[in-house]
Amino acid sequence: MTKTGAVGKEIAIQSWLRPAQTVVKANKDFEQFRDQLGQIDELLGKAHLETLAMDSAVEGFEKASARQLRGRKQFAMKALRFQVLRSILGNPSYRSFSRSVASSELLASFCGVRQIDAIRGAAKSTLDRAAKFFSEKQVRWMHQVLIEMSAEGDRAKEIGLTEPIQTGEVLIDSTCMEANIHYPIDWVLLRDVSRTLLKATILIRRAGLCQRMPEEPEAFARAMNCLCLEMTNTRRKTDANKARKSVLRRIKPLVRTIAGHAKRHRDRLESSWQSTRYSEAQARQIIESTGC
Repeated sequence: MTKTGAVGKEIAIQSWLRPAQTVVKANKDFEQFRDQLGQIDELLGKAHLETLAMDSAVEGFEKASARQLRGRKQFAMKALRFQVLRSILGNPSYRSFSRSVASSELLASFCGVRQIDAIRGAAKSTLDRAAKFFSEKQVRWMHQVLIEMSAEGDRAKEIGLTEPIQTGEVLIDSTCMEANIHYPIDWVLLRDVSRTLLKATILIRRAGLCQRMPEEPEAFARAMNCLCLEMTNTRRKTDANKARKSVLRRIKPLVRTIAGHAKRHRDRLESSWQSTRYSEAQARQIIESTGC
């Protein structure tokens, strides 16, 4: 049992009484994860983050009873651990996170919801309330305390660091990776490209530089919009994949036709922009917008 003093009152908080966890053998990954949680558990105490969380929980509750203060402090410790663990697991949804905690003795013990008779207090609604328990100002305060302790020599050793962290250096991963494009991004990009090309074609034709076209640019725009609507409606069909491929096969030649007309108008503008009302900079912007 620990005692904490806050807002003029001394509150006794019962330590968690938990049975021993089931032994897991021949699983190195689990052992590493268990050791990681053990180090974090130790860090929360040495860095006084749990104390800060409990102090934050009773701010503005000076007139509350000892029972109410005890309840807020206990929930503050769990809320802190819930958020730390959820961040480690990659911020899953509350429903998925609730299932993980309820089905794992290790996770439940770390969060303080595993008791001698049951695992309780890990429902989805409880996790959602825990995520909103601390204000942004309080979270920043706890984060600042941890950074200051990590950067100071003597205090860094208290939390288990061999040497303080250099907070003056910022390391940024700027690696970019090319991602594959899948449906529906492919046809959406084709739609956007066709719209850009048609807008450039319209501007060139309005300047008096016309090339032969079977229809006005607006007609091609309407045809593309109809195909896009048809593509969207394929989701309701039983053979959706087959229907999407069929529409995509009609979109591709239409885009090629639009690109051909845009290229001919682009070439005409590039050679005769002096005869239009556009300045050289405006003509260059229209030419570059075609990209073909």
